[in-house]
This record gives sequence, structure tokens and C-alpha cells, in this order.
Amino acid sequence: MTEEIHILTFFVNTRDGRWEEETLETQFVELLKSQRWLQAEAKKWNQSLDFDNEYFFLDNKFVTYLDRKALKSNPRVILQKIINKLKFHSFQEYLKENEFDQIVRKLKVVIFINNAHRRHVITPWSTKEMDIVILYRDPKSEKVTNQYEISHELLHQFGAWDLYYKRGKNQTLESGKEAEKRYPYSIMMKRYQNKEMLNIDEVTAWRIGWNQWDESFNEFDPFLNQEKIKEEAIGIPISGKTNPSNSNKNKKEGNLH
Repeated sequence: MTEEIHILTFFVNTRDGRWEEETLETQFVELLKSQRWLQAEAKKWNQSLDFDNEYFFLDNKFVTYLDRKALKSNPRVILQKIINKLKFHSFQEYLKENEFDQIVRKLKVVIFINNAHRRHVITPWSTKEMDIVILYRDPKSEKVTNQYEISHELLHQFGAWDLYYKRGKNQTLESGKEAEKRYPYSIMMKRYQNKEMLNIDEVTAWRIGWNQWDESFNEFDPFLNQEKIKEEAIGIPISGKTNPSNSNKNKKEGNLH
């Protein structure tokens, strides 16, 4: 997560509600605040980071409608349907038409969707062709998704792990407690009350390419801990050992975006 990152933003109306102009602008401002916060954190780690919201200026803030069936699709299909509304056959055709020749990992697609059934549920989706994050908002609420929630999810796109404990997810009960002790104000703890104290911890900094790997980070590795995580999820011990090969493949290099 270094140098220049290009941002493409779409807004989706649904049968649950529409994006009013004022609310849309408020939401977009929160996205910009998120970017400024991430830039400030990058400086603390002696990293250069910039966001370009202007490359796709004609389509940034594009608003379209999707029906409930479309919303049940995976993020890649949702993006495809939005691109079709822009009169393109594929996302690759869209990028070619816009003469976007940067590596794809330097482009992040952010989709804000009004959906009363998934309030503040946020889905990161990454493939070799594209990185998408979908942020759901309850149109009945006066609130928009705030800058810290957005920052948390953008960091996932660059490889960051959740550090808080939730049964069956990224951390074990033990590693979650240790993360809480070591990094109480990490943005990846998903606690946003002490806003002035929030930061990017050393594990997350390594995951996004800002910090060197340390052996102590293994304690929070979801791949190394996957068997224990499964055991805690179902309450039954699972025989066999976790295969750490996927996690260790680029251990010391980090996630150099």
C-alpha cells in the first residue's frame, strides 16, 4: 500500500432506498477523510502514499439501480452489472477505453449500496483482475459509513488481517486477547470510539508492505491458526496439523502493494 492508488467509486440505489445528493456527498467526504487518515499513518511509517480520485472523474459518483436478485450476486458480478449500465461489456473493456495502463492492484473499486437488510456489513473482494470493496448502508439511517470503517475495509484489500476475536473468523480466543493487549487502538481491532488514538499497528503495517516481518506476528496469522479457529467455531477438536505453506510463502516480503 504505497505510492499512488487509483480509486473508482460507484453508488447503488435499491428498492430499499435511493442516494440523495446530500447523503451521497457526505458519504464521499468520509471516503476522502479515510484516505487522508491512511496517508497520515503512512507518514508515521516513513511511507509515501497518495490517492487519485480524479482519473475516473467522469464516472466517480456514478449512481445506478440494481434489483434484489443482482444484489445477491458476488461482488464481481455486481461490478459487471454496473459496468454494463455504463454501456461497456466488461471491466477490462472499461479500463481499456479509459486508457488505464497501471497494474490492477493499484486500482480499488469502492461500491456504496443502500440496503436495509445489510446495515454496515462490508465485503472485501479481491481477484487477480480487480479489487472491490462493497459498503452497505441502511437508507433508513441518517448515518453514513464513517472514515474509520472505510479505512478498515480498504486495508483488507491490501492484505490486512482482522485482529479482533470473533468465533470462527480470523483470530483464536487466545490470539484475540493478545492482540487486544498489544494493539488496543489498532484500526484492525474494529473499535472506533477513541478516534484520536486509532493507528495502524506493526502487524498490519507488515501486511500492507510498510514494515518488516517479525516472528511474533505468527501468533495472529489466520492461516497458521486455522485449525484452532475451526475447533473454536464448532467446539470440537480437529485432528491433523495446519499447513502453513500458504501463509509462509511470502512471509518476510509482506504484502507489497
